[in-house]
Amino acid sequence: MKSLRAITAIAVLLTFGAIAGPASAKSKPNLKVSSLNAATGSYAPGVKVLNTATVINSGKAAARASRTTFHLSLDRKKSKNDVTLEGDQKVGKLRKGKSSTAATGVRIPATVVAGSYFVGACADGKRKIIESRESDNCRFSGRQITVALPEIGVQG
Repeated sequence: MKSLRAITAIAVLLTFGAIAGPASAKSKPNLKVSSLNAATGSYAPGVKVLNTATVINSGKAAARASRTTFHLSLDRKKSKNDVTLEGDQKVGKLRKGKSSTAATGVRIPATVVAGSYFVGACADGKRKIIESRESDNCRFSGRQITVALPEIGVQG
């Protein structure tokens, strides 16, 4: 009977917020890209491009080390149709309110279709950290880059 009372008391405390359980949004980090300085210009598939991203933890708890991934997008929205660039940015542990900035060279995959793309950076791109908000991790460039096949000269 005492254990039933104890369980009931804990349930009441959790329900009314006296105890913040581990699933509470208040106790989670929130990683997002706060700024992105993306490559501009025209590049051939297989070429490495340099991007600089700042990742901030705007959550209420520290975030363990993570990786920021980079993508090519037709529409400035993260989707399964985006092309993931080869390589990522390592981000160390971030206390709440702290940020990390790094320049990262990433390779355009040799298989990418020629065209114009927005460059995107996604904090915790591999989704290894449980965050208070998962929908604000990415930021995309305002200008597009062009992926073009190299011109092959024909001798006549």
